[in-house]
Amino acid sequence: MDDGIRRHATVTSTQDVLRDLARGGAPGGTAVVADAQSAGRGSNGRTWESPAGMGLYASVLVRPAPAAPDRLAALPLRVGAAVADALAGAVRVKWPNDLVAPDGRKVGGVLVEAEASGGAVAFVLVGVGLNVRSALLPASLRGSAAALDELVDEVPRDLAERVVAAVRTA
Repeated sequence: MDDGIRRHATVTSTQDVLRDLARGGAPGGTAVVADAQSAGRGSNGRTWESPAGMGLYASVLVRPAPAAPDRLAALPLRVGAAVADALAGAVRVKWPNDLVAPDGRKVGGVLVEAEASGGAVAFVLVGVGLNVRSALLPASLRGSAAALDELVDEVPRDLAERVVAAVRTA
């Protein structure tokens, strides 16, 4: 059964791969998940550390795109809340797009990018990056970042599927 998830070992960024698929006519709900990204990014063009084994990097195509601007603007919060719920409350949402541990350290984030065509939003890409393995966090981030394995007894084996499902239903 095709779950609509395209899995990759390494990509430039899941957003970039999904954008190409969207431009090629991929249906809404198509997802890209990667073990590593060579050019991962967060909001405002910030880089996102994405080495293999450290985290979960996923993007989901939203099509049709929300027509109302307020619905599009609220998407990062809705996705963050859905991901937090899918992780049984191990993380919480910090406005506007961060996923944080109870002590406030950043565990992940949500990146929403839209592409317009003919004056209307053609599609939306929703990316989620989560730190999963604390042992692989760069030393420079240890005071401000946390990983999922610090917050739960066991990282779910179906983590990617849970995150993609949360984005699809947000």
